[in-house]
Amino acid sequence: MISFYEAEEKINNLAGKINPSIISLNLMDAIGCTLAEDIYTDIDMPPFNYSAMDGFAIKYSPDVSSWQYAGEITAGHFQNFNIDENQAISIMTGSKIPAAADTVIPIEHVEVKRNRINLINKPDGENLTGKNDIIIGKNVRYAAEDLALGEIAVKSGAILTHNNIAAAAACGKNIVKVLGKLKIAVFSTGDELIPISEKPTADKIRNTNLYTLISALKQIGMDPLNYGIIQDDKEYLNYKISEILNSGIDFLITTGGVSVGKHDYLPEIFENIDCERIFWKVNIKPGKPILFNVYKFKDRLIPVFSLPGNPVSCFVNFEIFIRPMINKIYRKEEYRIFSAILTKDLTKNDKKTHFKNGKFYYDRNSNRYLVECLLGNSSGDLISLGNSNCLVIIPENQSNIKAGENVECIRI
Repeated sequence: MISFYEAEEKINNLAGKINPSIISLNLMDAIGCTLAEDIYTDIDMPPFNYSAMDGFAIKYSPDVSSWQYAGEITAGHFQNFNIDENQAISIMTGSKIPAAADTVIPIEHVEVKRNRINLINKPDGENLTGKNDIIIGKNVRYAAEDLALGEIAVKSGAILTHNNIAAAAACGKNIVKVLGKLKIAVFSTGDELIPISEKPTADKIRNTNLYTLISALKQIGMDPLNYGIIQDDKEYLNYKISEILNSGIDFLITTGGVSVGKHDYLPEIFENIDCERIFWKVNIKPGKPILFNVYKFKDRLIPVFSLPGNPVSCFVNFEIFIRPMINKIYRKEEYRIFSAILTKDLTKNDKKTHFKNGKFYYDRNSNRYLVECLLGNSSGDLISLGNSNCLVIIPENQSNIKAGENVECIRI
């Protein structure tokens, strides 16, 4: 058995060896995808000198504070007025500036009377825009000020989101190369499992783990392949797992059958089909029995996570191991870990790393996050889990954490 941090390191090492396919998508269909190419500008950005605000374009002279109105330029309707130091052009935000102009005076800094544009004073009588306040080049955005033709606008590895997709669009990049979705197969094993559409009788239980895993995978942009429930038949399991692993998938996640019970066949089956065992059992609670293998298919490595059948154990294993691995494969940074102040004492009586169901909130009075651990927290307590918005981490070497102390949490 290895520690949580050892398991994390082994998973991270393998993540760097997993390479998703590269596909081409329409830019609007690529939102949330990882860019697999640099996007270069095909024009200067901005492509011309333009006004940063509504006002009057002038040819700067330190001795001039009144100008003759010479015309108007609006966005998209450029006219190249050849003005001198004593003339001004009314200009709108975003409008191209004539070659003869080099400065824009904001409209609120002038008054217009009988085709004359004059500087005005502040209400207190202090000169608002005297000759010392007009600076040549003021309120002008220059061509190529952001990027010049041929420079990188969006780097390979960036996640395409609403805050950078405009830069790609500005480069005229309608089709982009991105990392394709992983083909992730999912199934549960256990004779006790039934579909959720059936009512449990005797010792049967509804299979909730598939819903946990498939919804979590969809949340991070994957389209999982649902193989449903596979019964605890050793020969059939061996056949079905071999078939799935050789079907062209990129990733396999299973639940159930990984402990040490008589019908927990998966550790032996994966060994028999030449999977390389990375680890089995991690010193954590819940989720200790997790099994992690790697299967070699042609020239690719297929990660195989086998999670416990207990619903909360399955959920925790996904959140602390699988989600971070997929994010790493897609070069997405982990923003889910944060610190909060514990509101009630926490205790544990073992040397495992614990992940407790928690609920955090922002306290305006103290200007910090507070977190409370919820009651329950057994491996099957779906109600406590459903009311949680984070996992509170209690490290191996800590047994008691007092209210008021900082704890590390994972957003869920």
